[in-house]
Amino acid sequence: MFPPATQGRLILEPFWPAAVLLLALVASALMLLRRRRSHQQLVRRLAEMEVLSAATGAILDAPLKVNAIARAVAMEGRKLLICDRFELILFEGERFQIIAAAPAQSPSTDAAHPAPGPHSLVDWVRQRNEPLIIADLAKAPPGLATPTSGPLQTGFRAAILVPLSRSSRTIGVLAAFSRQADAFGPLERNHLTILANQAAAAISNAQNYERQKRRAAHLELVGQIARRISTITDLDQLLRSAVTLAQQTFAFDSVNVFDIDKLTGEAILKASTRPELAPGSVRLSSGKGLVGTAAAERRITLANETRSDARFYQDALSAATRSEVALPLIVDE
Repeated sequence: MFPPATQGRLILEPFWPAAVLLLALVASALMLLRRRRSHQQLVRRLAEMEVLSAATGAILDAPLKVNAIARAVAMEGRKLLICDRFELILFEGERFQIIAAAPAQSPSTDAAHPAPGPHSLVDWVRQRNEPLIIADLAKAPPGLATPTSGPLQTGFRAAILVPLSRSSRTIGVLAAFSRQADAFGPLERNHLTILANQAAAAISNAQNYERQKRRAAHLELVGQIARRISTITDLDQLLRSAVTLAQQTFAFDSVNVFDIDKLTGEAILKASTRPELAPGSVRLSSGKGLVGTAAAERRITLANETRSDARFYQDALSAATRSEVALPLIVDE
């Protein structure tokens, strides 16, 4: 008989090759699993980069107009995040406007909204100039879950908003909504931030271009009026031509010219693009309305929201007016 130690070694020795082979197989399986995961991550990353690249291409291919760029961003943003609704919002002073959305919204909702409330999603992003993710709108802090466009957000559970920033200034917001809670996380935030940076640069360039076009149009208008003045000797005809040119060039709803009565200080209508307003049919006392204020104070008066401006004079003819500017014409001084 063999000694006990020798006998044990002989019994175990046949199992060592199998154990080593099993360990090798396990190690190989782990390596293959890790490689597979790395491959899946790489494939997913490449797919994400393709979507981002497509979004960049769509922005670059869009006409150099704010609305066209906004529509391209909204469509590509919804693809990028796979959300139920995507909005591009721009600020106009204290107000904001949903410039584009995917799915597209009805024309009635594409209008300027009042200044966002102090606890709204839009205001939170604007004030802090940083992204905001709401995992569940139903559980958000009171007031913070205020939607951007009212009934359109009914039924949405999650939201993500990223600022559109240029030179440390928030010019707008990209907002995405989902009907599933916890739909957005750090990955979506990073992707949306990349899209927001590209969109902000494109929109800023388009705005600068449009400002230059308006300036060129202004100069052309001045030139046209100057040429008309040199050929027209009748003052009434000159004023009618001036208001028509101003309306056509600047796309105003209406343009009016008033004369100031030297005795009473009243502003008296002399010409208008509105056919129902005959010369002399409107008289505003000094300081009444924006026109009377501009005449009395001898400076430009502007109201971008007439409903909240105490200086605005509303009558049956001006009920639909939402913004107005009055410029005093000072001569012989």
